[in-house]
Amino acid sequence: VVPGRYLARDQADGSNPGRGYIRVAMVQDQDTTAQALHRLVAVLG
Repeated sequence: VVPGRYLARDQADGSNPGRGYIRVAMVQDQDTTAQALHRLVAVLG
């Protein structure tokens, strides 16, 4: 998991389209990934 702003470029107006998002690598099987995403939602809301 990394902050979305790390992988996006700042715009001319200073905004960053990735700000406010996270990036998650989904590299496990579907069931494990689903469990992990449910846990993230429980923590992050």
